[in-house]
Amino acid sequence: MKRGEMVEQGETEQIFLAPRQDYSTALIGSGRKTLQAANGGRVELQG
Repeated sequence: MKRGEMVEQGETEQIFLAPRQDYSTALIGSGRKTLQAANGGRVELQG
């Protein structure tokens, strides 16, 4: 949601792997940067 409006809707995996909206891409990227900083620069992905 952005400013109280739905930005993107769909399957979780689809949104994370191929977001359609720039806002979704930026939001997911900011989370990855936070995770990377918390891990001392390393990002460990499970799956």
